[in-house]
Amino acid sequence: MPNKCSTDHAIYYQRYLDRLAQLAGKKPTRSKSYPRPLTDLDRILIQLYSNWQLAMTPKEFISKWEVSREDMALICSRSISTVNSWFAGTKRYKAPAADVLRHLALMDFLLENFDAIPRELLERLCGSNLEGYSP
Repeated sequence: MPNKCSTDHAIYYQRYLDRLAQLAGKKPTRSKSYPRPLTDLDRILIQLYSNWQLAMTPKEFISKWEVSREDMALICSRSISTVNSWFAGTKRYKAPAADVLRHLALMDFLLENFDAIPRELLERLCGSNLEGYSP
């Protein structure tokens, strides 16, 4: 049986998703001044993001995608020696930090869904690095 914490999380998560569905058709008007006030939608997205369980270990990632450790270092903004420590034997093993697990999960998501992402959004994510890309 799930513990109370995970049950509460599931209940709140469902409430946030229900509220998002209600707000889906209503595009909030954005203030042009900074700092921008948060809308109900913004607050819900913050709550969902703060409980985001997106994570993928280096071993899971490398078993799914044919990447080098150099590629993984680039994805995770780490040195190659740090990446090597994630795959080292028991004496040199160093567990990857939570942000590494999130980087790998996000990269996995992008690799899986790249063709479905609108070009406008890709340009916002990647900037001028998209030159020559055509879906």
